[in-house]
Amino acid sequence: MRLGRTLWITNPSYITRFPLAVAGLVLLWALLAFWRSRCARFLFVLSAAVVLGSFTPAGTSLLTQIVTAKMVIRLTWLLPWGFIIAFFVLRMKFRPLLNYLLVLVIALGLGRFNPVNYLKNAYHMRDRGRASAAEIEIFHVLDTEPGPQGFVLGPIEVMRKVAAFVPEAYPAAYRGLGTLTYSEAHEILEAETVTQRLRQRLRTAKINYLILDHEMPLAAALATESAAFKLVARNHEYTLWKVHDLEGTANSCQAIPAGLQWRVGQKDRSIL
Repeated sequence: MRLGRTLWITNPSYITRFPLAVAGLVLLWALLAFWRSRCARFLFVLSAAVVLGSFTPAGTSLLTQIVTAKMVIRLTWLLPWGFIIAFFVLRMKFRPLLNYLLVLVIALGLGRFNPVNYLKNAYHMRDRGRASAAEIEIFHVLDTEPGPQGFVLGPIEVMRKVAAFVPEAYPAAYRGLGTLTYSEAHEILEAETVTQRLRQRLRTAKINYLILDHEMPLAAALATESAAFKLVARNHEYTLWKVHDLEGTANSCQAIPAGLQWRVGQKDRSIL
């Protein structure tokens, strides 16, 4: 989040949207009353370090000189607010039954008062990085293409996995690395026709292959442009296209726009 022209901090909404996280941070200062406890000192120092590093201009400026802005946001995952709440629950002199009920309320709060959310989250984490049979089939064909395959553009769930299956293929838009931003990649993938602007985007971004699902209008549009796009493989879910001749736009292409340049090593501050 921008503070003035040169100051930045991590957006506080990353923690303020979770009521229990706010409760844990409020209790942070109460840990000083238990300073003799090694556990209390550890929880306080860890929390204070993360808060000062992620939510102060000086701390954020220092950290972004060492790691990318997205890694600074991941530091907020270290906030031990759940352990802080547990620390005080264990020290409450309630009857055991009341303690158990309090722990149950906290657990339900973590699941947004719906226990099914725990199962949904478990299934989501299990399936998030798992490639489907259709994806594996497309990746296998791409891997057998004469390499290096270079930059590949497709749906985000495909670009997350392509490098793991095809060593010499690189996602064109993924976490700030590549030749396209997410918004630029989305504009290309949502196109309904092959326009001169789209050709120029593909050429300046150095896209060698496109992976499209059948629901994308662009898949049907490429079929009419056989001079520039070659259908390499097709299955029940995806089509794989090779971008092999865009020379027809050579005269219209100028220098690569700043928004399309290679972004390795640059810091993406848009999320701060």
